[in-house]
Amino acid sequence: MNCSELNSELVKITDRVCWELLPNGEEKNHEWCAGSVAGEHGKSLKVVMQGTKAGVWADFSTGQSGDLIDLWQECKSLSLPEALKQIKNFLGIKDSKPVFSKAKKKIKKLPEKPNCKKVAGG
Repeated sequence: MNCSELNSELVKITDRVCWELLPNGEEKNHEWCAGSVAGEHGKSLKVVMQGTKAGVWADFSTGQSGDLIDLWQECKSLSLPEALKQIKNFLGIKDSKPVFSKAKKKIKKLPEKPNCKKVAGG
């Protein structure tokens, strides 16, 4: 599952994501409001809860903004790979690991040496 697909899954449950990341925030006029990515009470950071912009956020005091994956990274101070791992766990998505075949290598058999006899006088 790529980042865009993961973000789409998060957008479906924007309210749960906001509660998870910004538990001291509150919903006002279809936006989740918090003080910052640290999660304190306030109005500087806003996350759109509904419509075509659902999941888009901005912290108007710092200029930070992005999608819900970016918000996850910022709130939890994680790298992108770490954030994706946590998000998949939050969503209950298991990573599929490639299955490698344990087929035996084919060994080519050399043809047998021909049974030749020395030519007399040669």
